[in-house]
Amino acid sequence: MSSDVASEIAANESTPTNWGAVAEFDIDAMTSNNSRFAEDEALHVLFYIKPSISQTLSDAAKRPIYEDVEQVKIFTPGEKRSIIDRPATDIDMSRFKVQYERFKAGKEEQQSGTPLHFLPGLSASKVEEYKYSKILTVEQLAGASDGAGQAFMGFSADKKRAQAYLRLADARAPVAEVDERLSAENETLKLQLETLQKQIDSIVSTKKRSGKKTTEVETD
Repeated sequence: MSSDVASEIAANESTPTNWGAVAEFDIDAMTSNNSRFAEDEALHVLFYIKPSISQTLSDAAKRPIYEDVEQVKIFTPGEKRSIIDRPATDIDMSRFKVQYERFKAGKEEQQSGTPLHFLPGLSASKVEEYKYSKILTVEQLAGASDGAGQAFMGFSADKKRAQAYLRLADARAPVAEVDERLSAENETLKLQLETLQKQIDSIVSTKKRSGKKTTEVETD
């Protein structure tokens, strides 16, 4: 291999890929189909703004210049030492799309899922205890590691209760959908019957007025 070819290969390998220039690169497709992100639902994710000094602008202005930088914090519920805190990337925004959209909408609480207080049998104090360790939803409690649960009394029972709740919710989802559809159909039928009754009342009323006028003419 010539030295020129070797130099060109080395240069190419050392240059980062500019994914923004790759037309076929779809970040949303990559994050949704990547098995690495399969457990993301169990994570607690928070986007926020952090003022960060811009060295370039500060040097030019001869004074400190700060810019707002979008950051992301990723917690593994129940594991206080497992925290990622860094500038948010396009992949983060796609990977945690729901949380990011809520952040952009100005919502303080960005986590998706069923809040823990909906779980039957879980006291308010226990909800607050789990909340302190960033376990905020039934889904997060159901997916929390047993290692993380060592800090909580009755964790195993709570986790099983959360898993049972989700199984029951999944089983009831089709039934709830049917109930909702039937309720909508019943409401539509009710409105149709009310409309029909009004039409019948109008016809009867018209006939009565017509009959009264005929009687008056005959009498005259």
